[in-house]
Amino acid sequence: MEPDAIKIKVIGIGNAGLNICESLIERQNTNIEIYAADTDKNKLNKTKITNKIILGTSLNGSGTGGDPKLGAQAAEESSEQIAQIIDDCNMLIIVSGFGGGTGTGASETIAKLARNKNILTLAIITLPMADIVGKRKLELANNYLEKLTQCVNSYMVIDNNRMLQQNAELPMYQAVKMANVAVETTIDVIDDIISNVSDLNIDFSDIKSALINGGKIVVASGKSQNGDKVTNAFEAARDSSSFIDKPTSFATLLTNCTVDTKISYADILELRKKIIEEYQLPEDIDGKFGIDYKEHEDSRDDYLKFSYILTQGNHNSSTSYIINNNMDLSQIIDDEITNAFNSYDSSDSINKNIDKLPEF
Repeated sequence: MEPDAIKIKVIGIGNAGLNICESLIERQNTNIEIYAADTDKNKLNKTKITNKIILGTSLNGSGTGGDPKLGAQAAEESSEQIAQIIDDCNMLIIVSGFGGGTGTGASETIAKLARNKNILTLAIITLPMADIVGKRKLELANNYLEKLTQCVNSYMVIDNNRMLQQNAELPMYQAVKMANVAVETTIDVIDDIISNVSDLNIDFSDIKSALINGGKIVVASGKSQNGDKVTNAFEAARDSSSFIDKPTSFATLLTNCTVDTKISYADILELRKKIIEEYQLPEDIDGKFGIDYKEHEDSRDDYLKFSYILTQGNHNSSTSYIINNNMDLSQIIDDEITNAFNSYDSSDSINKNIDKLPEF
């Protein structure tokens, strides 16, 4: 499938979903359409998101008062409009905060609409700040999260309580915005993969294969310039995802790198080793590795930007990659990396126009 033919739609649901998705509208992701869905008409009128869905005719735009049942009812009442909006997309990303009424109640209904249309669906959910709003809200959120996971292909959980505890000395406004960054990173990683044709390529088909039965996932990205770029980039990615809830085991690893032309084979293997050690992954974990070479204007600069998608992969084991049992998967990954270096060393690769590196 050509990159420009792939359409991804993001629906921010409820107050938290709208707040998070507002941070996406200025990023100009080429394959992404962003929608705001809420029962609160005043909130919809204030959002900068232009595509708006007022949920529920019976509520008259007055909100749910924190009742998830009303949120679900509102989404049901607007199901025909929502179904039309998502009908032509290849992937739906639901962004919502759980613990209130609209996002908590409506997300499952919207996910079911996508499931009925066989649309690949990823849910990104934030859990409430239990230290502030109380444990009952967290229990409510977890109960509805469990229901939602049965309706989506993959999901990522951002633990706001953990995020605030890890950044207790930061101004609260700044700390809360870190959830936005986690969502922005996820959208950017997916958009980068499907928009760019790399020397060793990962495309939307690879994302779909990983996410279609992905279960709980982790997405992270890091970059570094000069110095110990592998360690610095990895630590940036690790730290930025420290408040994302992680499963106890993983089944698939997608890694995508943008590097300067001086990157070594040892650097790439070291990066993969760090990911494996950090998440205690099996050496033969199923996966795909992408590399895109860029040329920096200053030849003295080293550059490494990388991202990874880790999936739990236990929603439905029947979609796992089928690989000959006699083949060593770690060797397959090594061969893919070697092929990328070999392709760059060929005369065709040397003579091609290499894109300039992005500036920091």
